[in-house]
Amino acid sequence: MNKQLLQPFRRKTNDWDIFSNTPRKSSMQLKTVLNRNAGTRHYYNKPALFKGTYKVKSVGDDGVKGTEDDKEVADYSKIPRGAKTITSDGIKYIKMNNIVKDRYKSLRDKESKFRHAKDRADLDRIRTSSFVRSALYRR
Repeated sequence: MNKQLLQPFRRKTNDWDIFSNTPRKSSMQLKTVLNRNAGTRHYYNKPALFKGTYKVKSVGDDGVKGTEDDKEVADYSKIPRGAKTITSDGIKYIKMNNIVKDRYKSLRDKESKFRHAKDRADLDRIRTSSFVRSALYRR
């Protein structure tokens, strides 16, 4: 989403959301590379809340896996079926209209209540960025 928004409307993020045909394997590969570069077992991977998604996390400052100070590094998942993509600089991104549909779907889902504030904020960012972009191109 951030790649497709104008700079001032991008959300500050601390982790990467990455699509992969093999999310579990890709998360394990990233963990291995990060641990090798760190020279220690500072990173680990684990299944996420949603089936087929895997997280790569650091153990945080306390050095203990699975505690509150662990930091998310990346989420790996498969591209949703039927999602349209665009390619920029050789990287595939999901089209903005698919992101908007996903956010509205999440807002209708009572089990995703923990995401609703974030999803509403995303929709506001998208709406505002699109409005500004269209105003700039009208000039």
